[in-house]
Amino acid sequence: MLYFTTTQRVKGKQYNNMAIVDTDLNISNICRGISLNSIMMLLRMLPKYGAKVSLKEVYRDVMFKRCIQEMARFEPTIIHFHDLSEQTIRLLKYYENSKVKCILTLHIYIGKRDRKKLGERYYKLSCLEECALKLKNIYLSVISSGMRLRILHDYPDLDSSKITVIMDGTDGSRKKILGSKSGECFSSGKKILLCIGTIMKRKNQEQVLRSLVICKREYGDQCPMVLFLGNDTTDGEFEASIKNKKIEDVAKYIGCVPAEEIGAFYEVATGVISASKNEAFGLTFIEGFLHGIPCLYFNDIDSADDLFDACAVIKIKNRGDDEFAQGIMRLVKKKWDSNLIISHGEKFCIESTSKRYEQYYLEIEGLNHETTRNGSSETKK
Repeated sequence: MLYFTTTQRVKGKQYNNMAIVDTDLNISNICRGISLNSIMMLLRMLPKYGAKVSLKEVYRDVMFKRCIQEMARFEPTIIHFHDLSEQTIRLLKYYENSKVKCILTLHIYIGKRDRKKLGERYYKLSCLEECALKLKNIYLSVISSGMRLRILHDYPDLDSSKITVIMDGTDGSRKKILGSKSGECFSSGKKILLCIGTIMKRKNQEQVLRSLVICKREYGDQCPMVLFLGNDTTDGEFEASIKNKKIEDVAKYIGCVPAEEIGAFYEVATGVISASKNEAFGLTFIEGFLHGIPCLYFNDIDSADDLFDACAVIKIKNRGDDEFAQGIMRLVKKKWDSNLIISHGEKFCIESTSKRYEQYYLEIEGLNHETTRNGSSETKK
């Protein structure tokens, strides 16, 4: 197996049967990928865009050529791309008319809806999605059933047999170290819920706060404490909102927690909750399952049905604050069987995902052989 990253500079390494291609910015790679066109590109861009942007584009051009060189040497029958960038599109187009089959795995899907309301980053990603989904020589894998349905809704002419759902996995390994950020929260005497993810509009933590106001007002001391873990992109507005709502005793912003400490939070928590407007996968839910705790989410997120089991999940139909507050209280009052939850979580282990991808490669290889044997360019379904 050959691994080539198009978005990061890494040094080449060999691990058993996997080789990581050297994409570091060194003299050897520059010499292998540089061309007269690259130099002309640099000279044209420098006056208009400056050194930083110009060199970045030339680097992409060099790495594009390096990727093609490595693929020619390796002679793959399948190339598997993860997520989208301009470089991915360029490579997909390069291989569109070749015998090589290309798999594109989307770990996030923006879609066509409300494009004008999207920020620059997500608008650009949506446009890249459209470019990719117009290409013919491509097999698509997505990480949730909801994502697949949204793609088919946006692009009804796509061959649905070429879109496969393969859930992401996790090894679930977390060192149970009680970090300095966690001690004071765990000694509060309240049941603890975790809300994990970057503090931002799409993750919708503000609705969690509004629902906590309702819980505190209607259930008093029974109201649990919610810990918010993740980077804050609101410039402190989120913490200010906690204070303004006077819920500091039931809502605490912890910040970004290192991987070696986050297991301690899962170990003492009663559950994981999210009011996110969408969760393509739901890694934090699965990590919660593997620690024996249930989760709460809205039933319109992409991964809602893939993750659901009544023994481990509460799904909320309506996106109202009252409904979410009621869901929180159901979560903390219900008696859960942690062994059943762990068993459910084990369905999403990284080994299962790896085996499914291996099976997927064999299926595509089989289709290739069937096509060759029949002397047809049409893929058999």
